[in-house]
Amino acid sequence: MAAVLTAALAERRRRATPTAPGDEALELARLMRVGADPRRADRLNRILHSLHGLPGRPVPYAVVVDDDACRLLLPRPLPQAPHPWTTNDDGSTWTLPAGAEPAPPSDVAAAATSDCSGLVTMGRDEQGADILINLGAVDGDVVVGGEPTMAAELIAALALELCTNPWSQGNSVITVGLPGSLQRIAGERMQTAMELDDVMDAHPAAAEDVLSGHRRGEQVFVLAAGQETAQAKHDFNLIRTGRAEGARWRIDLDASGTARIDPLGVTVTATRATESELDGLVGLLAPAAPAPPGDDSRPPVPDPPEPPLSTAALRAASVRILVLGPAAVHAPAPAEPERLDLLTEAAVCLALHPEGIRPGAFGAMLWPLGVTSDVIAATVQRLRDWLGTDSQGVPHVRQDAEGRLTLGPEVVCDWDVLRSLLSASRHSEIHREAELLLEALRLVRGPVGEASRTERYSWLARVRTARQADALITDAAHRAAQILHDTDPEGAALAVDTGLKVVDLDQRLWRDRLRLAADRGRDELIACTNSLLDLTGVEDVSHVDPATAALVEELAPGASIRRATA
Repeated sequence: MAAVLTAALAERRRRATPTAPGDEALELARLMRVGADPRRADRLNRILHSLHGLPGRPVPYAVVVDDDACRLLLPRPLPQAPHPWTTNDDGSTWTLPAGAEPAPPSDVAAAATSDCSGLVTMGRDEQGADILINLGAVDGDVVVGGEPTMAAELIAALALELCTNPWSQGNSVITVGLPGSLQRIAGERMQTAMELDDVMDAHPAAAEDVLSGHRRGEQVFVLAAGQETAQAKHDFNLIRTGRAEGARWRIDLDASGTARIDPLGVTVTATRATESELDGLVGLLAPAAPAPPGDDSRPPVPDPPEPPLSTAALRAASVRILVLGPAAVHAPAPAEPERLDLLTEAAVCLALHPEGIRPGAFGAMLWPLGVTSDVIAATVQRLRDWLGTDSQGVPHVRQDAEGRLTLGPEVVCDWDVLRSLLSASRHSEIHREAELLLEALRLVRGPVGEASRTERYSWLARVRTARQADALITDAAHRAAQILHDTDPEGAALAVDTGLKVVDLDQRLWRDRLRLAADRGRDELIACTNSLLDLTGVEDVSHVDPATAALVEELAPGASIRRATA
């Protein structure tokens, strides 16, 4: 689940969705990055979206995925599996080795559909494999018994996954008796009901379904805690706490968080979502309160350096640390290639903590799963040797009187230069403002820490630099586009392109791009509109942003806001 929620955070960042996370929420984001396994999630997503094209169209009732392979457990044997799949148990198990997964679906519609939309993570077994069950293939109720609080937390985690998994689009998810914060996180994907009886009244089983036991049409998942056993027939998939009467599957959860899944005969450390974790997710994923109508306030420039730093200072510095894009460090001495990634992360970490950081906390950031003090000390010394000394012969990596690690003043970071330029632009006449905005935007190569290895930089989720940079860069790009639209459309377009490199679905910048395209003609506007639709994977601009759709209709009356076809 951590990988899915981390991906959801990344999607919010792509759309520049405003959030106001507190310190606890930021710490939760860091922990999710540490615990996430995006490679497994990506492998599984590609496999699930390919199943409909395989002979026999296998639909598993459970999936086991680890670093070596993905195994599908099938309700009926399919002994003939296409290469590179292999079969076991007379065709009841299909296995695909890691690395043999198909390419991601290129078709938008195919990417949004899956025969396994009810697949959710139950937990991880002792061998480190993730165990998932397909709630839509159970053909009966799933009951979670045992310790009541933990059982409800497991069901809350399943509800959240059904609303966020990339293969679960199109599901209807209804919760009963679960924390209200779930809906604040999931939004329109989730509905709530007061009582289970209310859901049954709204979804009675059709006559033929009562006779056959089969469900039809859209998958509806109802997840309930603290409700009485459902006695009546119903036309939905029910996952509930309580007694096992009438249940197809039973999962027993003890006070340590260990769950036994009876039909599979396996024991896992269960996936759970506690109320405190859900509150943290609200801070990360729920939108902040919208600004009042007509409020054009701009994000403040956080702690601009004193004295200000210029691009000339960045170019002249003997040690330059670049974070506005892929992380990079330019230093006089070479670093050992095998240690370059770690030392680069260490330098970036110090650069983004100008107030200093104690060695123990520094080690916890670089090695979130644990490290010994001698390894920390050796790394600090290697970093000190690599970055060298300043013009006074003092090491660039130093410790203050309280033992905190800091960088010397002759080390220059592009993030500091950006803030200096943007702060100066706020107090300049309009022509100078435009010059400073463009100068700042030329520093930007992409999002902060872009393409950093997934197992590194988990601490970035805890600091506010990435969010602050996103807000400042997109604001600067929009302001430059406003100033230059009439006098320098090429400069305005360059500013917009830079902002969209950082937040590629920022709708304020897309509206700037559409205005510039409209100045070049109706065909250019339609082509630009289609580019936005291609990027978002939808067919109608109003599904991206109603304000953007209204602008297109204003710029080109009568033009379709739906995808143009050849």
